[in-house]
Amino acid sequence: MSEGQDGVMRDTKDWTWVLERPCEQCGFDAAAVARHQIGARLRAGMPAWHRLLSGPTATQRPDPTTWSPLEYACHVRDVHIVFSARVAMVLGQHDPEFANWDQDETAESQGYAEQDPATVARELAEETERVAAAYDVLDPTDEALWARPARRSNGSVFTLDSLARYHLHDVEHHVWDVRPSDG
Repeated sequence: MSEGQDGVMRDTKDWTWVLERPCEQCGFDAAAVARHQIGARLRAGMPAWHRLLSGPTATQRPDPTTWSPLEYACHVRDVHIVFSARVAMVLGQHDPEFANWDQDETAESQGYAEQDPATVARELAEETERVAAAYDVLDPTDEALWARPARRSNGSVFTLDSLARYHLHDVEHHVWDVRPSDG
């Protein structure tokens, strides 16, 4: 990890390992997710985001190197936008290669910390629904559909199935990231 211009630690890890084993941090287990649950599970985090974005600490970072709930919510909104496009590519092309997306550069260039929490809550709800609905219409029993291949620009290989699970982990992990502390 390295520090970005905004003081937040840049995430340089390759998180594709979460497709092979449960996440040690948030407990997400990709193998335990049924395809028909993906849309519903993406939607399930929305009450937590609405609560956080309407609360008094929405813009407060827990420490100088960690995003605030607002910044995480902006990221999740943008994850949905990116994955909506990627799902469409997988459905519309044979073995597409996804353009690189630098989440940290996006956070800085889009001024995540300066965005309006109420606007972000609305946009996050809209993008969550859009991508969840895209997964909802896919036949969970169509093995050929879910086996459609794609690649990331760094060479990571995905199928529609692994892409959906990877997407879901990102979203659920960030709900875990912003959970209230026990203290």
